[in-house]
Amino acid sequence: MNFLSVTRFRDRVAELAYTAGGRGTPGIGLNFTLNNWMRGIAAALLCGAACTLAAVPDALQAELDAIDSLPDLQDFDARAAAGQADPYLRAELLRLIGYQYENFNAKHLAYDAFDRSVRLLETLPPSDQLVYSLGERSYISYLRTGDREQYCPDRERAVSVAREIAEPEALVAALLRQAFCFDQAETMQRAMGDLQEAMAIAREAKLAQGAQAMIFNASGNLFRGLQLSDRAYSAYHDAYLIWREQGEVPDYFNMLHNLVGEAILLGRWDDAEQHSRSMAQVAQREGNDNDYAFFSYFNEGRLALARDQYPRAEQAFSMALELAATTVETRFVARSRLLRSAARLWQGNLAGAREDLLAYQPGALESDGEFVFYDAFTNALESGDIQGILLALNNWRQGERDKRIAFLDSNTRYFTGEHERQVAAYESDLLKQRLALQDLELARASDRTRLARQSNLILALLAAILVGLASWLVYRLRLHRELAYTDYLTGIANRARVFERGTQLFQRALRKDQALAVVLIDLDHFKTINDRYGHDVGDRALRSTVAALDSCLRSGELLGRLGGEEFIVVLPRHTLEQARVRAELLRRAVKERACFEHAGSIRVEFTASMGVAAGNVAGGFQELVNRADAALYGAKSGGRDRVLTALDVETPEVSVVGSRKLPRSGSGDSAAATGGV
Repeated sequence: MNFLSVTRFRDRVAELAYTAGGRGTPGIGLNFTLNNWMRGIAAALLCGAACTLAAVPDALQAELDAIDSLPDLQDFDARAAAGQADPYLRAELLRLIGYQYENFNAKHLAYDAFDRSVRLLETLPPSDQLVYSLGERSYISYLRTGDREQYCPDRERAVSVAREIAEPEALVAALLRQAFCFDQAETMQRAMGDLQEAMAIAREAKLAQGAQAMIFNASGNLFRGLQLSDRAYSAYHDAYLIWREQGEVPDYFNMLHNLVGEAILLGRWDDAEQHSRSMAQVAQREGNDNDYAFFSYFNEGRLALARDQYPRAEQAFSMALELAATTVETRFVARSRLLRSAARLWQGNLAGAREDLLAYQPGALESDGEFVFYDAFTNALESGDIQGILLALNNWRQGERDKRIAFLDSNTRYFTGEHERQVAAYESDLLKQRLALQDLELARASDRTRLARQSNLILALLAAILVGLASWLVYRLRLHRELAYTDYLTGIANRARVFERGTQLFQRALRKDQALAVVLIDLDHFKTINDRYGHDVGDRALRSTVAALDSCLRSGELLGRLGGEEFIVVLPRHTLEQARVRAELLRRAVKERACFEHAGSIRVEFTASMGVAAGNVAGGFQELVNRADAALYGAKSGGRDRVLTALDVETPEVSVVGSRKLPRSGSGDSAAATGGV
C-alpha cells in the first residue's frame, strides 16, 4: 500500500498552507487524513441529535466502489442518485459520487455533484450534511480557481450552519477549513483564532485524539506557509506525538517528513538527523509494500545536501531513485533526480549531473521556485562552462541564504506584531480600569480607601509594564548597535567600529605615553579569485583570511574589515619594529593557513601585502591609518606578499605620494562587490 496515494483522495483542508508558500521542499500529504476524519463522522459515537448523515446501503456502496471508469460513474450518477426517495440519502450519495469524480480528476463533474448535494440540503432543515457538502464544494472551487472570493464564502456558510446546529464534529471541521481563508500574515490572528476555537471544542466534546492531532497539523501548515518554521515545527511535533501514541503509522510518518523539513530550515541538525533515522526505522519495520523507504532516503538526501555532505546526499538520492517504482509521487521522484544532480555538481561529477538533468522532467516541478536555476545548470553543463556551473550553484546557495533571511524576517515581523498587540491590550485594559475607577468614585464616595488601593495596584502594574518596555528597548538598542558595528560577511568589526575603537585606543595611548601601531592588510590579486572561482569562493577566502589573522592576535588587539578585501589590525603598546615583526607573522599566517580546497581538488591559494605605521602623529588615528596605507601601497607596488613600514616610504608626505584613498565605507558584505590589485 502506498502511504501517500491512499490518502490523496481524501486529503482536503490544509491545501493552502504550502502550495502558496513555495518554500522549497513541500510536505507530504499536507492535508493527510483530515477529510478521512470528517468523512467518517457518520460512524462517530458522538454524532448527536442534529446528526443527519444517512447511511448508504451496502449494495450501492459496493457498486460505487467497484466503478473503474468515468463513463460508468456518470451512468451510476444518472440512475442511483435520482432513484433515492430519502433526500438525505440522495444528498449523501451525491457527495460520495463527487469524491469518485474527483478521484478520476474530473473536477467539473465533482463540483457539479457537490453543488447538487448542497442545493438539495438547502431545501431541508440545517444539518451537518450541509456543512460537509459546503466544505467539499469549496475545496473543488479552490482547485479550479484558487480565488478566495470564490471558495471562502462556502466555508463561512459552513461555520455558520455548524454553529446553528451545535454539532461539535461539524463545527471543528468547518473551522479548520475556514482557517485557511486567512493564511496571510495580516490575517494570521483570525486563522489562529479559528484553530484555537476548534481545539477548545474538540477537548470540551472529548473528541478523539486524532481530531486534536489534525488541528496541530493544520496549525503547522499555516505557520509553515508564513515561514514561521519554529512554530510550525512545534505544531507538527505535537501532532506527531499523538499519532505515534495511537499507532497511526502513515500520519506520524508524514509528520516526521514535515519535521525534517522545518528542522533543516531552522538549522536544528541534530533534530533533523533524529527524525530522518526514525523514518528509516519505520520503513524497515513496515516492509516493502509501500513507499516509506523511498521517502526515508529522500529525506536523508535533502538533509545531507543542506549540510553540504554531498557524497552522502548522492548515495541517499540514488537509493530513493532505485525505489521510484514503489511510489506514485512522480513529483518527488523528479525532485530526487534534480537534487542528486546538485550533489554531483558540488563534487565535480559533471557527467553524472548532466545525466540526471537530461532525465529530469522540468514540467513536474514547474511551480517550484527552488529550481529556477535549472536552465542555468543545463545550459552550463551542455556548453562545458565551468564558471557558469559555479555561478549557478552560487545562485542556488544564495537562494538558500535568502530563505533563511526571509525566515528570520518573518519571525521578527510576527513577534513584533505579537508584542505590539500585547502592549495595545495592556493599554486598553488600563484605560478600562481607569474609567471603572472614576465610576466607582462617583457612585461610592464612601469607599475611597478601597479605590485607592486599586489605583495603587494599577499604577504598580503600569510601572512594571513601563519598566519591561524600557528594558526591551534597551535590549533592542544594544542589539542594533552590535549589528551596526559588525561586518555581516566575516563577523568582525566593520569600518565604523574600527575607526571608533581605534580613535579611543589612540587617545588612550596618547594619554599614557604608550606606543600604538596599525597594520593595513590587502589580499593580493583577489579579483582573480572572484573571476576564476566565483564570488562564493571569494567570500570563503575572506572568511578564511579572518580566521588566520584572528589566530595570531592577542587580547586587547583589534581586527576589522575596512571594505572589500582590505583589513586592519590595531596593536596597542607596539613600536614600529614590534609591529613589523607581528605583521610578518600575520602575512605568513595568511599565506600558509588561509588557503583551502575547493570542489574537492582545486587548491585556492593567495597572499597578502601589508603596511605598518606606529607612533602618536599629529593627525590622530586617521593620519596613522594614512601612513600605514602609504606603506601598503609601497608593498603592493614592490611586488606584493610583503610587509613595508611607514619609514620604508621615501616621501614623508604620505597624503600626496600617490597613496591609495581609503574607501569611506565598507564595500558590502559579499565578495561580489570587491575588487583586487
